[in-house]
Amino acid sequence: MSPAECIVETFGDGAKAARAAGVDRSRVCRWRKSREEDRRNGRDGMIPERYWQRLIAEAASRGLHLTIEHLRSGNPSRRVVRMR
Repeated sequence: MSPAECIVETFGDGAKAARAAGVDRSRVCRWRKSREEDRRNGRDGMIPERYWQRLIAEAASRGLHLTIEHLRSGNPSRRVVRMR
């Protein structure tokens, strides 16, 4: 799972992930696209670092577990879970 897919799963959908990052939903869609699909805007599932702190803070404020590791590699071996 890519980092972009990870945040979509964490927040529930692309629109919620976009609100958490403070961006338009179309930007999250571009993060999810491969460069092969969209040479100009595709990010191959990577999220620019400038959004990481905000995403982590937003996740924590909602009781969601999201770490730098999730944003670096997606880390599919660690499922994103709600903290209780």
